Amino acid sequence: MAAKDGPFLSKDDFRQRTKVSKTVIDFMADLGLFGDLPESNQLSLFDF
Repeated sequence: MAAKDGPFLSKDDFRQRTKVSKTVIDFMADLGLFGDLPESNQLSLFDF
């Protein structure tokens, strides 16, 4: 179970730990299931 390793840091982290396809993740994102979870773990200069 991927969730036992702690909260997901990004959609990329979710995909890597759950092995869910990008298509399913895009659908989940369209449904708003990820809230404000960032796309990747990389920080952006615009986030500050």
